[in-house]
Amino acid sequence: EKALKLNPRMGSAHAVMGYIELQGKRDIVSAQKQFQEAMALEPTNDSVRDLMGVALYQEGRYSEAIRYFEDALRINPNNTQARNHLQTTQGRKDEDRRDYFQMALASASANQMEEAKKLMRKAIESNPQNSMAYAYLGGFILASEPTNEAAVENLRHAIKLDARNALAYDYLGVALFNAGN
Repeated sequence: EKALKLNPRMGSAHAVMGYIELQGKRDIVSAQKQFQEAMALEPTNDSVRDLMGVALYQEGRYSEAIRYFEDALRINPNNTQARNHLQTTQGRKDEDRRDYFQMALASASANQMEEAKKLMRKAIESNPQNSMAYAYLGGFILASEPTNEAAVENLRHAIKLDARNALAYDYLGVALFNAGN
């Protein structure tokens, strides 16, 4: 704090304050503000970008955290801490992707179709190449709104991603029948 009072344009002092806020006080929002200020003052400081990624990771904002870890590595390819954080975060993001898919299926099993649709959309957002996620989303839409065109769009997209997706073909047949096609 004294260093910042003497020189508020000292990026490294903002970084240290951010670290204290993040690790000591557990105030992620204040930490992020300090890291933003440090990055503005020292745009080539790879360590601050790594710390910002850690703060975002702690909030569960994995995609944003990954961008900061990648930025840190672009600045300094030898930053092993940023590399380790990146690998951990990518693994966590992959776990969450599976979690959304499984939670959507569980919600559908409990006949909570709105929740199932919401969770399957998150699964698709985290992995847009998942043909089964599109097929299930189409099926979920179909179950609650038998003539909804969005069901057909999702099912056709599932087939576009994987022409062997039998579930998508089954649901698409039902959807087209319901629509009178």
